Parts: sequence; C-alpha cells; structure tokens
Amino acid sequence: MMHDIIMPDVNSIIREVAEEIRPSDQERRRLMEIYERIKFILEICLSRCLDREMVVTLQGSLAKDTFLRGQSDIDVFLLFQPRSGTGYEWFKGVLVPAVIGCFRDYKYTLNYTSHPYVTLYVDDVEVNIVPAFRIESPSKIVSAVDRTPFHTEYVRNRLSMEQRDEVRVLKYFLKQWSLYGAEASTKGFSGYLVELLVIAYGTFLNLLKSCTSWRAYRTCIDIENHYRTQGECLKRFRNDVLVVVDPVDSNRNAASALSLKNFALFKLLARLFIESPSRMFFRASEIEVCSGVPAEDVVRIHLESYRSCLYGLEFDVVKPIPDVVWGQLNRLRKTIANTLRSQGIGESVRVDSWINRALTKAITVVEVIFCNKRYALHRGPYAYDTHNALEFLVKNKSTGMVSWIDDDGRLYTFRMIDTNIEKIIMDTVSRSSPTSLRPTKLLDLGNRETLQIVDPDFKKWLKEFLEGSSIKKIMRLLEDLDLNS
Repeated sequence: MMHDIIMPDVNSIIREVAEEIRPSDQERRRLMEIYERIKFILEICLSRCLDREMVVTLQGSLAKDTFLRGQSDIDVFLLFQPRSGTGYEWFKGVLVPAVIGCFRDYKYTLNYTSHPYVTLYVDDVEVNIVPAFRIESPSKIVSAVDRTPFHTEYVRNRLSMEQRDEVRVLKYFLKQWSLYGAEASTKGFSGYLVELLVIAYGTFLNLLKSCTSWRAYRTCIDIENHYRTQGECLKRFRNDVLVVVDPVDSNRNAASALSLKNFALFKLLARLFIESPSRMFFRASEIEVCSGVPAEDVVRIHLESYRSCLYGLEFDVVKPIPDVVWGQLNRLRKTIANTLRSQGIGESVRVDSWINRALTKAITVVEVIFCNKRYALHRGPYAYDTHNALEFLVKNKSTGMVSWIDDDGRLYTFRMIDTNIEKIIMDTVSRSSPTSLRPTKLLDLGNRETLQIVDPDFKKWLKEFLEGSSIKKIMRLLEDLDLNS
C-alpha cells in the first residue's frame, strides 16, 4: 500500500489533462475548412470523370469530435452504391487514379492494404480519402470500411460533450504507453474501441476502476445486449483476449486486435493509477529509461549477465503493406519461439521484430538465455502407468542418461539438445515461407562489428528490447511515487 503522503486529487489531474489536449475552436474550424475544400474539389472533379453516383462524407475522430489537440487527420469517405463492376479492382484501377488526378498539386501517398485509399498532405494535415460502399445495414458490408459511417453515427449519438473529453484523456493515456492503435504493429486499442469503452463505463476513471476485474478470455462487454448471456458471447468470440461487441454489428468484436501482452499492461497501469494517481502516467513518453551506454556495450553486458545468444534475422520487405508485413512477422515470431522452446533450448526465449521507417527492411531478433546448455530435463509418464513407463525406459536406455522416479511419481531423464540455434531458426523461416518478406541473412548480434554497421534506429530499438522499456518506466514510476508492496 501507499505511504502516508499527500496524493494529488485524481479528478483534478484528469481535468488538467483534458484541458491540455482538448482542441481549440480555431483548430476545429481550420480542419473543417480543409475538409470542405477537399470535399468541394472531389465533388466537382470526380463528377466529370466518373459515371457513378457518389456521396462525400466526413468520418473518423474529427467527425466525432474525439481527436486530440494537434493530432488530427481527416478521414474523407467516398460512398458508392454497390453495383456490378464497382469493387476493389475498380477502386484501385479507376477511382484512385482519378482522385490523384484531382489533386496533382498536392503531395500524396497510395495505400494498398486490404482496401485502397489515398493520403493527401494539405497544410501539414493528413487527409485520407477512402472509397466505401453506401449500404443500408452493417450486415450487408462488402468491405470492412463500410461499417465506418455506422460507427460514426453511433458514437456521435451516444457520447456527451463531457464524455468526448473522457475519450481524449483515455486516448492520450494509451498513446503515452504505446497502447493506442489496432494495427498489427501495435495490437492495442483502436479509436473506436476507446470510444466504446467510455460509452460503456461513462468516464476514464470508472473504466480504470472497472478494468481491474477484467479476466483474459473471460470478459464480454456488450453495450447493446446483443447476446443473452456472457457465456453465449464468450463462446462466439472464444479466441479473443477481451470482447467488446460492436454495437452496430453483433458478429464483430471491436477489441479483437488487442494482444494479451497489451491487455495485461493496461490492467497493470490502471491499478497503479487508481492506487497512486499522478500526472506522470500521462508523461510516460518523457520518462527516459534507456541508459546513455552505447548499444554495443549494452548488448555485451546483457549477454554476459544472462549467458545469452542474440541473433537478428534480416529480411527485405518485398510487399510493403504494413498490416500484412507485421502479421507475417508476428506469426513467424511465435513459430520461432515455440520451436526453440519445444526443443528445450535455453532457459528462456524472447523474440520480437523491428521494421525501418521506409518499410524496406525488417529484423526479427531472437534471444536465447543460457543458450549453451547441452541437456534438458525430460519429463516422462507416471511410473504407475506401467505400460507407458516401460516404453519410456526402453526408448531412453540407449542414451546413457540417468532416469529416476521423482516425488510426484513421474519418470524423469535428461536429453541432449541440438544447440545449432542458427540452423533451427533458418529452417523454421524456410518452412514458414512469408510471402511479403525475403530472408537475406542471419546476424550474430553479439558481434560488436555487426552492430556497428546496422541501422542506428535498429540499435536504439534493440537497447529498448534488451532493457525492457515499458516495465522499466513502471519501475521508475514506482520509485517516483514512493510505493511499496
């Protein structure tokens, strides 16, 4: 529990944060003026070159007034009636080039994820122009983005003016801890999920108090009561860490992207904030946890301390679609870790991935702690299961390893480990065959010369990986807030 110290009032902290991140009327007007300008150009220009009826609409956080000061982009949706010949290929081959033609004087980027769209840069503001279908019901969606207008309408109707500030505070809190965003690179809380959680719990503070009782894979938040029972809801979304049923589509979990790791971190932060509220929770990005020691020395000290081996599997990104690339890296990360663990290699295995800003190179880092051990404990059947026990003894008699019955009644022995970690990693990658990534080489990151030639951003990321930046920030908070167990 806390020491007898004067704690700041939690509501005053939240009010102060809300004041700082709430956009001004001037900023709102400026963004709306940009939207109206883009809308006017689209309506005039596209009506001349397309033979389809279209409605230009404003979506996203600007439409819902849940954006943070200085951090808004503008989502402009072009809604078309579903019809034959209007689909992904038409959007990509006809509409996107037409949109680009309307904005020749603007800088832009093309985005081809599961759905093509154009990002313009207008007066230092990102404007996303997204094609979608104008449908009657979310049950008739053709593409995932078709739900967005229904999401916007629902949130606008349900959030009060005060709750929009609560949404902003929650977004800011999550951003400080790198928990905001449903992309495959983050696996955190989407903007829509944040809005739904505030609708469900009323305020930021109530959410933090309530979430401490959430249980992974055992919590369903069903605002519109689409499901009769928690059990029915959890059965429908049995593989999701947290379930927040989409109010406009009962077959969709708005929290499906959330990883167990980020679910756990959010709960931990919520508990800490409730016990000891502080502005420092909203300044986590300013907490410096990485030492000033060069990456080469951090790696050397770390490997010596934990008797680790550290490898970096380098890839060329051949299909630079962020969610696809991250999805393949995440699957590969789990496969490598599971393969090494199943073979008893090391005491512990850590795997994570980094991608450069240009989305041209990726490195999957593999750390094996106590990597030089040659033998692993092998647990056998219960000795009283005589048939399987005898099979176990016969199978292992040629190894020359000692076997014994332990106090739990099981047979145990040792087995020799294949310590060719490099070969295991490369074989695993070869079997996985990621389509968006081409493996180029396996780096020995314990080699000082290797580290001296890698990307500086990667070296910074590697230091954070080895030093555990999120938990280190929490430890720093515990020190500053004078908490004990």
